[in-house]
Amino acid sequence: MGSEMHWRSIDISFINFKRDHEDGIYILDPPHQRNVVHNDDWKSGIIESGLTIKDIPTVYFHTVKKMNNDGELVERYESLDGKQRCHAIYDFLKEGTSEMPAYRYKLRKPEWLHNKYFRELSGEHAHNVKNCELHVKILTREMSKEEIGKFFAKRQEAKNTTLGEHLNSNISSNIREQVVHIMNDEEFRNILENFVTNNNRFNLMEIVTHMTYYLHNNKESRNTETILNWWGNVHIEENNIIEYKTCMKDVIKILTDMKFPYKHTKSVYLPFLHLYKFEQEQLKQFRMKYQKENFKFSDVNGKHDAVKRRIDEMKKWIKE
Repeated sequence: MGSEMHWRSIDISFINFKRDHEDGIYILDPPHQRNVVHNDDWKSGIIESGLTIKDIPTVYFHTVKKMNNDGELVERYESLDGKQRCHAIYDFLKEGTSEMPAYRYKLRKPEWLHNKYFRELSGEHAHNVKNCELHVKILTREMSKEEIGKFFAKRQEAKNTTLGEHLNSNISSNIREQVVHIMNDEEFRNILENFVTNNNRFNLMEIVTHMTYYLHNNKESRNTETILNWWGNVHIEENNIIEYKTCMKDVIKILTDMKFPYKHTKSVYLPFLHLYKFEQEQLKQFRMKYQKENFKFSDVNGKHDAVKRRIDEMKKWIKE
């Protein structure tokens, strides 16, 4: 203990994680972890993320030595962070008992899974769930109690709930279903994954939502409360959703092809989205000039009118 830390990363299917946990390889309930507190709706959201977005935030373990039934000292992996996500997966796939039953999938999408236990699935549907993947990081040595305390405190300190996590957790939102549907489009998904390689904590959902809000309201949301209220109370007509998806797809491709710096930040992609939607000629001129000259946004320091300022900067630069 106390030596340099080395982490290894693996992707493990849901079904193999279940089996390994039952075999004692993954230990989910060490003393420093809290009890499972999330309800079946939240846990269903983890399964949905694995199925539809193909991404679940990373879970962390460290390597410990345990005595097996044959009296041999073997390596096992003890949970450091992500126990709730792991239980969402295991508790759905497990056989269950009267004391610790499995749970039914609570969400409306996908329809073939709504209100079903995993054991009720067969064929392709069971295969789809079994082969979803969980991304796991494992420390190759055991942490001391002091290290665990510091690690756990730092993880919690850094884990203020993101907008993306808030959006994903509101399973009754009509817009949530529409955004997930957009993100499930194979072409759109591939473009998104080239745009942002890290979807930890639902970054992609946050980006698509900010863009959708802007297109629907012709302005950016002023704060988290505004966008969450809109998210929970508005329905967008399907013809508008189709139009918005095209706009977002084209803008994301433009920014990716241009290799524009910090393209995944709101105060960058929203100005480009504005020009694409409302001032196509200005965007065309900007792209042509950008092929020959360097352009850099000024620092807006989180100002509430950052998007408008940057739109004006782009238009001014075109005329210089």
